[in-house]
Amino acid sequence: MHPLIRLWHYATPHRPRIVRATLWSVLNKAFDLAPPVLIGMAVDIVVQREESLLSNFGIDT
Repeated sequence: MHPLIRLWHYATPHRPRIVRATLWSVLNKAFDLAPPVLIGMAVDIVVQREESLLSNFGIDT
């Protein structure tokens, strides 16, 4: 029997915890990626000089 299959059988009582940990890990990665995406969107708004609350805080040149 393949070692990973045997390991999965031993992990049977812990499967809900493993699934939760996997989901939290994916959610954590999404939160890690959110700030650069949001900053990029903010920079695009200011550079394109769109009227928005965020662009009103910029320096007018």
